[in-house]
Amino acid sequence: MKATNSMRKLPVVSSFLAGLAVAMGAIGAHWFAQQSVAPKAIDIYNKASFYLLIHAVAVTALCLIKNTTNWTIKSNRPIWLMFWGALVFSVSVYLVAFSYLPHLEALKMAGAIAPIGGIGMILAWIELAYEIYKHS
Repeated sequence: MKATNSMRKLPVVSSFLAGLAVAMGAIGAHWFAQQSVAPKAIDIYNKASFYLLIHAVAVTALCLIKNTTNWTIKSNRPIWLMFWGALVFSVSVYLVAFSYLPHLEALKMAGAIAPIGGIGMILAWIELAYEIYKHS
């Protein structure tokens, strides 16, 4: 089965996000940690980097497997849910972490968006498990 154009580009974008997650983690370890913020802010920031990295790698791997093998799973939905869920979750959590910096308190409102991304990631994994089970 030939991959659609978007499914050929998605591993490129998700690989970039994995690199961005590493860069954001480095920023968190070096710059953000020196900003005299509460340890909770650093923990929040690190969670955003962790979830973004894990899911970007998973999306990249799933796309490459799907695009280069005879994978019988037809639906791209779990992959897209995982991608967008991780992106929405991590960006909103980064913003919450930055809200601990002076004059950026308003960014804490982004935390209301994080559960949408989290639910997307959860649904992606559940749907992927179902698709694998259904086609095995």
